[in-house]
Amino acid sequence: MSNRAERTRLRKLRRLQEQANRRANRTHRLTHSGRPQAARIWLEEVGVSSETAKRFASAFSLGVQPTEIGTTEIKTHPHSRFTKTVPVKRYDRTTFLARLRQYRPKDPTAAIEFDRAAAAY
Repeated sequence: MSNRAERTRLRKLRRLQEQANRRANRTHRLTHSGRPQAARIWLEEVGVSSETAKRFASAFSLGVQPTEIGTTEIKTHPHSRFTKTVPVKRYDRTTFLARLRQYRPKDPTAAIEFDRAAAAY
């Protein structure tokens, strides 16, 4: 591998690590604020990977009474400047942990992650 390719690979790896650190710090800060948070934020906090949390957050929150319903703005397209306001369900810690003890996805790999998270809390 050439020196240039190695530098590019290391730069990409460093950027991914920095993104993961920023995401973890943000999640920790939000969950320790005492305010209700969305299911994805809670899932990331208890140790479920970001990709798995994003994939299963909507199924996780089905049938659960949210602590509060707020709104957030999302982009209509990744490169667009247009946004729309959508509702978001937020849960407090006790509601989230009660649901975490019950819910297991059908995907076996994700189910293992959820088992580990539930066992830790």
